[in-house]
Amino acid sequence: MAMAICKDLFDGKPAAALSLLSPDWLLVPSMSEKLGPQKAAAKPLHDTGGTVVAVANQEMPGIKGYEPGFVHHEKCEDCTTDIAFVTVARKDNYLRRIK
Repeated sequence: MAMAICKDLFDGKPAAALSLLSPDWLLVPSMSEKLGPQKAAAKPLHDTGGTVVAVANQEMPGIKGYEPGFVHHEKCEDCTTDIAFVTVARKDNYLRRIK
């Protein structure tokens, strides 16, 4: 199991290390408007090493219409997940609880 923070999934030395490690699970807390780079990086990690990539994306303050998180995996008999992200917003700040 591994964790990469936001763009460490697809940029720089952390991304290169992840491709060599091939963890079973990768959790990526993020705060991005769009998740294109994260989705592009998740697919080869799964295709080459079977990594299940779970990106928990938090809404950026002041941005409307962000992409929530995603889980990249292939459903097959021995590899399934029912993971889901639920966010609870507080009106007095921009914090979200992900469970």
